[in-house]
Amino acid sequence: MQKDTPAAPAGRAASRMTAIGLMCLAVSLFACLDATAKYLKAHSGLSLSQIVWMPRDNQGETRRQSG
Repeated sequence: MQKDTPAAPAGRAASRMTAIGLMCLAVSLFACLDATAKYLKAHSGLSLSQIVWMPRDNQGETRRQSG
């Protein structure tokens, strides 16, 4: 025989759905970030370290390396 389990309160169900939604969003954003890095590596001529750790100046603009 199976016992009936009490239904979860509405607040717990809502927070579970929020957690599931946030995880789906995080996985999607990670996939987009990964695809962008791979695209830049293949088409921009930048090295991987320049793509991952792009240097910035104090005003938040990307510094261009001469040479």
